[in-house]
Amino acid sequence: MIEKRSVVSVILLSIVTCGIYMVWWTYVTCSALQREGGKTSIPPVATTLLMLFTGFGGILLGIDADDNVNAIKFARGIPQQDNKVLWIVLGFLFPIATVGLVQHEINQIVDHTQGGYPPYGNYPPNGNYPPNGNYPPNGNYPPNGNYPPNGNYPPNNGEPPRF
Repeated sequence: MIEKRSVVSVILLSIVTCGIYMVWWTYVTCSALQREGGKTSIPPVATTLLMLFTGFGGILLGIDADDNVNAIKFARGIPQQDNKVLWIVLGFLFPIATVGLVQHEINQIVDHTQGGYPPYGNYPPNGNYPPNGNYPPNGNYPPNGNYPPNGNYPPNNGEPPRF
């Protein structure tokens, strides 16, 4: 699962630890992005090792992150933006900027998903939104907005919910 982290903290920890945190962040983030986005152009271990030993890791991070971030945004119904060229150039010249920009994009995805939006754009009929953003699984909204308390939805076995 992709995680929200402070962009400033990621950059500062990368500087303070002389790049060790950036190497760890690259592996963890590439792995999470590839799990959720499903786009794998290069394994996270290869990107991490190239980031550690050469200047090409930042380029691969930019390519891989852009593909997966856009795949995740598409799946969640968020407008996509192609940052590949920017991330490739920054990945070569200034990798820590790429790390910060990728984390910023991840934070925007997490904020959008946790911001009370229904999953995959499955909006309830008549605008009857459940309390506290507790959306039912698979977008099966009850008629007339009769939501169960505390978001306790019954399991969905392919049948419409019974309330």
